[in-house]
This record gives sequence, structure tokens and C-alpha cells, in this order.
Amino acid sequence: MIGRGRSRPLLWMAALLLCLLWAPGTRAAGMSTHALMADLGREGLEDGVLKSVLSRHRRALLAGAIHPDGGYGSQLVFPEDGEMAERAHWEDFNNAFMVHLRAIGCAQEIATALADSRMGAETRIDAIGFRCGRLVAFAFGNAAHGITDETWDSLFEPVVRQRDFGEQKALVLRKAAHRHGPSCRHLFQPPEDPEALRRALSTQDGRALQDLLAFGPVPGIEYAMDMVAIVDHGLWRNLPLLQFPPAEDIAAVHAINRPELGVTRAQVQRAFLVSKAAVTAEAVGAPVESLRMRSLLPWAAANYYMGSGGVIDSARAVTGLYGQLWAKLLDAPESPRIVAVHPEPEEIDVPFSHDDARARIRAFTGQSAAAAEIEQPGVICLFDESGARVEGSIRSGIYDPDWGHVIAFRPAADLKPDHRYTVVITDRWVDQLGQAPRDAKSWRFRTAARTP
Repeated sequence: MIGRGRSRPLLWMAALLLCLLWAPGTRAAGMSTHALMADLGREGLEDGVLKSVLSRHRRALLAGAIHPDGGYGSQLVFPEDGEMAERAHWEDFNNAFMVHLRAIGCAQEIATALADSRMGAETRIDAIGFRCGRLVAFAFGNAAHGITDETWDSLFEPVVRQRDFGEQKALVLRKAAHRHGPSCRHLFQPPEDPEALRRALSTQDGRALQDLLAFGPVPGIEYAMDMVAIVDHGLWRNLPLLQFPPAEDIAAVHAINRPELGVTRAQVQRAFLVSKAAVTAEAVGAPVESLRMRSLLPWAAANYYMGSGGVIDSARAVTGLYGQLWAKLLDAPESPRIVAVHPEPEEIDVPFSHDDARARIRAFTGQSAAAAEIEQPGVICLFDESGARVEGSIRSGIYDPDWGHVIAFRPAADLKPDHRYTVVITDRWVDQLGQAPRDAKSWRFRTAARTP
């Protein structure tokens, strides 16, 4: 049995991780998984200056990919950090970051590197200094976090809830709430009440926290899949690699984006500290916790990598986002592109029930558009085999409707079984930069046959 004095550091490290994962607003892929998706998005790029910059400064790319959630953890003590964290997720912040990079001369350094086409990519990027290279990589990792929140949360996690969270687990949650009393009930549903966690942490001997950590079936899908991914892909190797930029630069980006928030250097540093501590805590606990998570969430553990909205799907969207962000950095933004869709083109056996999470129809854009642009008739259309239009509702984003990357369509009723459908994203919308898509986007899928 571990003595009370020796066990306390482990308890408080776990408590810090709980603070981050259970803070209000934290709903998406975990930090280690975010880093994996941002890195795979880098690998998907064509060889060239952008890929070379992100590869040379990979430590900063990984740090950027975990950065936005840091403020969610520190907001339990410093409430003002929560809005800082929220804004760091979305494209208004990414756009402000590109403005800052141009203001400090990074776009000019990149233009110089691009102009020398007579040498190889590794030689060309010597024109890009360390400060700019690190900031560019951090900015791209940060942007990857936002779009993978949307792909993961809108496609993968809803299916996990249907497949892995059944009545048996609901019973376990109710028992947990009963055992720990009303003050801890929300810590298991998932929790919405940070005061409950504060009360658990305020005990003198740590017993309430120890019980809470031991009994809780699973804090969240994001935490569970981080535990599995860390073991599956050896992500603890990334711990010593994280390289955060000067806090002054990130505070300057916030000042460009939302000056009314008054984000300070100290706030940014707190977010960095929590981010580092959280990934460290995850890596320490993963060898043991991954076994428990595989048992509790077997479908998720088997599908988080290749499933819809999972790591590979999300990484493809990141690759597309990187290309559009690169053009904005060079002050030559491209027309918005669709960087990922669901169902996949020519996918078969798509559930026909509109209540099934696997039947969600989604497109993800490389640049954000205001909700008023997306949620107008004719932006996304669904047609059956006869060419008849299927009625349904359109939604922009899943968190911030004006600065997200999601175009969502939900049929008003069940689709027909064993039927081919065509989705069309028209060019009747413009992004936040006032640009319309060059072309419409269309693809087809087939629903599953009705089972006897």
C-alpha cells in the first residue's frame, strides 16, 4: 500500500488532469490525440516549404495542437482564462495569428524562401528565422486543434455514446453519484459543476479524491482515447519535444483578435503550464489507464483511429486546412474548399435512420463562414435516386457558428433503405473573407438495406 505522503503527488497530478478535462467547455478530442492529428496532417502535405517548416519546428507544432485547452484547466482558479481558451480554438484567432505573423515580417521571410526555387526545400527554409518558423508551426498546430474538435465531436463521439454508453454504464454513473453524494454527482454525467471538483480537492487527506478517481467509470471519451492512443502510438515520446513560443506573441494575437478580453502574458503562461502538466499526467497514467479504457469503451478503442471523425479522418481535414491557412499567411487567400465530408464518397451501408449518429451528413470547410451564409436555403442539398430533393435542416458549426468549419444537414425523416443519395454543396455562400467557392462540391453514398 502506498503511503499517504508518497501518493499525494500522483493524486494532485491526476487532479490537474481532471481539472482540465472536466472544466466547462472541454468537449472534444484529448490533448495527445490532438497532437497526433496535427502531426499526421503535416505528414499528408506535399513536399515543399510549408511541410519543411512544420517538420523542422515539429516541437512547436505539437505544442500548438495542445495549447487551446490549457486555459480551460486554469479557469478553475482564474475564471478569465476560460474565454481566452475558447477564442483560441476558432478561426477568428487563426486569422489574427496570420496578421501578427505578417506584422513581424514572417510572411516576407517565407516569400524569400519561396522565391529561391533553384535549391531544395531544406535549403530554402534557411531564409525563415527561428522565431518565425516556431511561431508559424505553433499557429498551424493551434488551428488544427479547432477543426479536429469539430470533426471528432460531430462524427466520432456521438457514435461512441450510442455504441459504448448503454444502460449498464448509466447505472454505474448513478451508483457513483449516490456513493459520493450530490456534490459530486455532476462529476460523472459528464460533470458541469467545477465547484464539485473544488470540494473534492479541498479534503485534508485526499480520500475523497482518491475514491473519485478509483470509482469513476470514465471521465470522458477524450480522456479515454488519449490513454489508448498514447500506448498504441508511443505518444509519450512527444513530452520532451513540446516547444512553446514567447507568451508575448500569443498575447499579441489575442489583442488583435479580441482586445476587449485584455489577455495578458501571465494568462498565456498559465495555459502553457497547464497544457504541459496535462500531457505529462496523461503519459504517466496511460500504461495502466489504457487497459481500463479499452474495457469500458471497446468500440471507441477499436475505431478511434480509422473510424469516421477519428484520427485519420480528422488528419485529412487538417491537411486541407493547412493549405488554406498557408495562403492566408502569404496574404493571398484562396477560395474556400471542402476539406472533408461524411459519409465518404461512394460509401455504402450508411444507416438510413436520421437518429443514427453514423448517418450524419457533414462537410468541413478549409475557411470559416458566418452562420447567416451557411444556414440559408440551397447551400447544402440532398437528392434521392430520382433527383427529388430531400427535406431537412442546415446548421453551421457545432460550437461557434460564425467561426467554425462545419456545414451540417439533417434529413427531416428517415432515408430510404438500400438507396443511393447525392449530396451537393453549392457555391451560394461566402466565407468570412468574402470569398465564394470556385465550384460546387458533390458526392454520393448508399444507405444500408433493411434487415429482416
